[in-house]
Amino acid sequence: EVRNVSTEAQLAEVISSTTKEAPVVINLKETVTLNSNINVVGDVTINLADNNMDATLNAARPFKMTENSSLTINNMANEDDIVVGAYGLVDVPENVTNVDVTLNGCSYVANTDNGSFLKLRSGYDKVNVTLKGVNYVDSSDDGYILNMATTTAYQGDYTITIEDCYFEAAFGIGTNNGKESTLVSITNTTIKTQGVAVIAHGCKVNVTGCTITVDPGIMDGTAPAAYVAASGKGVLKISNSTMNGPVPN
Repeated sequence: EVRNVSTEAQLAEVISSTTKEAPVVINLKETVTLNSNINVVGDVTINLADNNMDATLNAARPFKMTENSSLTINNMANEDDIVVGAYGLVDVPENVTNVDVTLNGCSYVANTDNGSFLKLRSGYDKVNVTLKGVNYVDSSDDGYILNMATTTAYQGDYTITIEDCYFEAAFGIGTNNGKESTLVSITNTTIKTQGVAVIAHGCKVNVTGCTITVDPGIMDGTAPAAYVAASGKGVLKISNSTMNGPVPN
């Protein structure tokens, strides 16, 4: 099913409809401002072309994944920034499983309030996140690029693939408690943070061909404990990458 939409109401109706034919491809014909939180139902692809989806007034993440859903946003040609909501862009709620999120291209900007661009909450499982050619700059002093909140006893089955991206945020990519099949791969990506840039907590994280710069900036003026960190049963492998910044205390 292919749908052409021009307003936020049309976009939200198609994305959240439980009766639409899946998969659905949405061609955005006008720039829209996202003021609501949209439940992503089924398989959804959004093609932005020359148009944007700004969430300046959105008090939460505009896209909320539901069980057995996928969201792909294609924006390879558009060089304009998309403004992200106050807490980020995509939310995977607690105990929601079998989810795919793919962002191809696009420049996103934010000033989040204790948020993260992509948020995976407790109990997620069978979740795949792919970011390719994505730029994300968050000017706040407490936001994350990608963060997972889960209990230490939980082990999720997920895959995170980040390739050819550019990120600036207060904090970086926080992974959590994966099973043996879990893999986080970060390749040819630039990450600039004030705090720890990559955290492997109980899972496997590979960093290849990346440039990581840590600058405490407006934090307390001291260097973070590490540019990258592994904890629990986490395995962090770094190859052909550059680390820049103050020497940790």
